[in-house]
Amino acid sequence: MTYSRDHRTFHMPAKPYSLVDAINRCAAATGSMRYAMATGDADYNGHALALYWNDYRGYYVCDYHWGERVVLVRDADFARALAGAKREFARQGRGASLRISTRPQDAHIAEADPDVKAGEEGEAAWRDWKYSEVGFAVKHNWTHHLIAATDPDDYRRRIGLPPIQKAG
Repeated sequence: MTYSRDHRTFHMPAKPYSLVDAINRCAAATGSMRYAMATGDADYNGHALALYWNDYRGYYVCDYHWGERVVLVRDADFARALAGAKREFARQGRGASLRISTRPQDAHIAEADPDVKAGEEGEAAWRDWKYSEVGFAVKHNWTHHLIAATDPDDYRRRIGLPPIQKAG
């Protein structure tokens, strides 16, 4: 990516996905043929899209990486580039996100769009503590314990680990 040094950042919030979707995404990424076949038509594999100004080429680019770089839009006009990026975002499955980096003179277009939010996207409110444990649970085949757990200490008890020690 060749971001302009003087740019404004916006985003479209990531499309929520469930804990079971997160487990399936992680399991599909492990290389299991069974999961690969099971997730062939899945709609929870949205991509992290990026729309940015390429200083060297003099146009906006919308792309994502999935094994290789996939370019969706190239356009010097930000409004058209944003429209193309939004079309792709709408087509994407759960978990998709769109990061937007504009030149200062184009920022007003993003500011006027009701779907676009200013700044970087923070941690999604719908992602609780369980999402950070998915990789560990999939690796050890403890996903059923993760789904059933009511809190981190309950999860640790279910998998045979001591509770987290509280400071103080």
